Amino acid sequence: MDPFSDRVRSTLVEIASHRSLITYSELADIVSPNSANELYNSLKRICRYEHSNRRPLLSALAVNPNWGIPGRGFFTTANEIAAESKDFELCESIQWSKGFFWYEEVQRVYDYWSRE
Repeated sequence: MDPFSDRVRSTLVEIASHRSLITYSELADIVSPNSANELYNSLKRICRYEHSNRRPLLSALAVNPNWGIPGRGFFTTANEIAAESKDFELCESIQWSKGFFWYEEVQRVYDYWSRE
């Protein structure tokens, strides 16, 4: 990953260890992206990186402040990952209920990173 994505990931790991969430704007204040697009692309890369290392999707902790859950990009990326890896259980979970999928993923992130 690139240095900016490493910084974003480290911040998310810290957030996970406290079993917390962070809004996109709070995350941007900490990591200082050059643009919203840079942060969006970084969160996408982190999803892929975590999945390739058989860890839960750490980017699930970054949420829209108005909704309290991630935006469409998170779910689109999760769907792409599931389709590419032929993870049909993940595909089904996302399609069944995005909110339930997100909640379960957050719990998996907390469980993984709070035990490290």
